[in-house]
Amino acid sequence: MKYGHDSPGTKALRAGRWTERNACYHLIANVKNKRPQLHGEFAEFLCEQLLRLPELCNFHLLAFVVMPEHVHVIGQMEGTLTVSEVMGRWKRFTGRELNRRLDRRGAFWQAGFYDHRIRSETELAELVEYVHLNPVTNELVARPVQWRYSSLRLTYLERLTGWERLGYSRPCWSGL
Repeated sequence: MKYGHDSPGTKALRAGRWTERNACYHLIANVKNKRPQLHGEFAEFLCEQLLRLPELCNFHLLAFVVMPEHVHVIGQMEGTLTVSEVMGRWKRFTGRELNRRLDRRGAFWQAGFYDHRIRSETELAELVEYVHLNPVTNELVARPVQWRYSSLRLTYLERLTGWERLGYSRPCWSGL
């Protein structure tokens, strides 16, 4: 499936996109032309930038995985930004920085992104498992915990589970 300004139906999808406060979302961003460039220091950089989403965009991060050519993110929308604004800010900043590190110009990320509003605690659990299993499904590792660039990595997991210290009082599934 193509995501971008030139893809048929993309404009129609954007026209109907709206953000529900305190709802959880599954988001996917693809590297332009699906180039497998997200590894090593580039993947580590993206993991660090994902962990900054709560402070920069009021997006409470629940799970993520950085794959060689795309990124999956699950989180809760808080504050006044829309899903498009959160993804736009993150993609602009990370794209500029990754291009700088690669000494290149042009779009790093494919235009647009995939978003899905999560509607139940069961769906949330299934999507978190799906995201963490992505490296196994793509035959990059045998077990999800072996993939260095996901929220299952202990150093990232510890930072994610400290959400209460950041002032978040209510997980997104509490109102379901």
